[in-house]
Amino acid sequence: TQPAFSPDGEFIAFRSERDGGGIFIMGATGESVRRVSDAGYNPAWSPNGQQLVVGSESFVDNPNARYANSTLWIIDVKTGNRSEIAVHDAVQPQWSPHNQRIAYWSAQSGEKDVWTIRPDGSNPLLVTDHSGMNWSPAWSPDGTKIAFTSARSDNADIYVMNVDGSEQMRLTHAAGNAGDASWSPDGTRIAFAAVEAENSDIYIINLDG
Repeated sequence: TQPAFSPDGEFIAFRSERDGGGIFIMGATGESVRRVSDAGYNPAWSPNGQQLVVGSESFVDNPNARYANSTLWIIDVKTGNRSEIAVHDAVQPQWSPHNQRIAYWSAQSGEKDVWTIRPDGSNPLLVTDHSGMNWSPAWSPDGTKIAFTSARSDNADIYVMNVDGSEQMRLTHAAGNAGDASWSPDGTRIAFAAVEAENSDIYIINLDG
């Protein structure tokens, strides 16, 4: 699960439960699978393709279904060496294209907000303002904006903001619960998933079925 293409498109990092579980890397067509860490979730590549950042705890799709704090680890792809970024709680990390910051979301103090931090663990910055639940950050290709999911309205919608948290703009309206934002390479479009309410329909059948 949780696949992530390397910046050059040659490799895919992913989470697997095989052989005790961990973070694995394989070629883009599935060859040469190897484990680089026995722990971690939601891998994201550094811009130079030499490192991965992962959370110590998993996240799937429900920000309320989290029961343990998560820290961040940086993994050297070649050696498997792992170093910790000291944060109180962080999941779904995403490395910025300019290599200067890592975005993540946190549930510390009961608030679910998007933060950024330097790769060395310094200068953590809160970039959303406790307006409902905010999660699933995604950097724009030029590193100037972050798309994220927020439940500050009736539904979960996709928002975009500057990296300092300013000019937060709602992009989706009543599109069902939207999430998993992904930018196009030119930064002009965003793809997302939307889960809409279950529909019930009426059918007619003959008495014999």
